[in-house]
Amino acid sequence: MVDVKEREEESEGTQVIKKRVKNKKEKREEEELTMADKREMIPQQYDLDAKWDACLDLTVRRFFYSSSAGAFAGLLFFRSPVTRWASIAFGAGVGIGSAYAECSRLFDGHPTKLPVAKVSGTATQTVQDSE
Repeated sequence: MVDVKEREEESEGTQVIKKRVKNKKEKREEEELTMADKREMIPQQYDLDAKWDACLDLTVRRFFYSSSAGAFAGLLFFRSPVTRWASIAFGAGVGIGSAYAECSRLFDGHPTKLPVAKVSGTATQTVQDSE
């Protein structure tokens, strides 16, 4: 009889603990949802944290990959250590430059390419008329 009561008390105790854990999990989920809602309230064009993270990631990746390509090209094409280091530096510069162009587009929202000039129809008509 004592064992049965102890088991019942233990099971009640474990149920209370499980309820507490469940309540804590629910509170955490609610907090996460509210934080996610706050994050969604910021429009993507004004979310500077995400932009800086993307730019930093892009810069590191492009720097590493282009430096590696420069090192490989230096080993393949050049004998002198100076020219090999120069090819690595050139690759690093290309990587940083391309990352800078992409990040400036991301922050400003403007395309990096120049717009194509439109040709008016009257200019082509006058050229055809003169022939």
